[in-house]
Amino acid sequence: MGTWLALLALFCLPVRPLWADGEVHLLLSEPEAAYVAAGQAFREALGGTRPVQTWLVQELGPERLRLLTRENNLLVPIGMRAVRFVAEQHAGRATILGLMVPRATVERIAWPEELRRTRLAFVYIDQPVERSLALLTALMPERKRFGVIVSRENGNTLRDLEREAARRGLLPHAAVVESMGAARTALHRILQDSEALVLLPDSLVLTHVNLQNLLLSSYRAGVPVIGFSPGLVKAGAVAAVFSSPQQIGWQGGGMAQRWLAGGGLPASQYASRFSVRINDHVARSLGLDLPPEARVARMLGAQD
Repeated sequence: MGTWLALLALFCLPVRPLWADGEVHLLLSEPEAAYVAAGQAFREALGGTRPVQTWLVQELGPERLRLLTRENNLLVPIGMRAVRFVAEQHAGRATILGLMVPRATVERIAWPEELRRTRLAFVYIDQPVERSLALLTALMPERKRFGVIVSRENGNTLRDLEREAARRGLLPHAAVVESMGAARTALHRILQDSEALVLLPDSLVLTHVNLQNLLLSSYRAGVPVIGFSPGLVKAGAVAAVFSSPQQIGWQGGGMAQRWLAGGGLPASQYASRFSVRINDHVARSLGLDLPPEARVARMLGAQD
């Protein structure tokens, strides 16, 4: 009788999913403040439920990384350098949750198909087009014609933007370019027919040199720029909607909690929390009378 009771007790024990026993490893592209902040927020979201090992990519050699990816671990690369390193060295088993990466760039990485289906997800650094266009409408509801310049890597995002613009009664003037030189040429044409310029993260269009030229040319043409980071606002964009490293890290921690509980990773996503910044000095210089930043943030449902 005692043996049967013991067997029954074994069957009644809660079954712990295999993947829940894996380790969690943060991989930072650089020791920069933004990556560190995202990693700290990720840890806080886990709430101490699991130890988290943190690595800098420059400290983690290919062989050690391959060993980590041969086990049922959760690897959390932060930034594109870390994501590319993991993609190059992945040995087959580990689940990957990338943070602070542009959607268009990570979609072009060749991951194993089985990994794509079940064990790969991202929290993007860019914003859904709905938020960018909502910001444009909240700031300048009378302006309907806006320009956008992208390379082919942003083809999917551009289609999303054009659909959302049509839904909102906005008129996009888009240029798809093949080179940095073509981006500079397209800019002058776009500015002639646009009441605002909406920027999307794009590795070809928004190089350091191109960005300076874009912001200065737009300012001289009297065309306000809608960006996607506080750095762009500081550099001369009139406003931006963005998710901070802390907001992205916190969301990634919530996704990791689901994995640790045995539910698998949810699909790739934009951060649900976001913030708004307005450059009042640039707005006044362009003769714009914009609503207060706090009011615009409430209109969009932003959460600092």
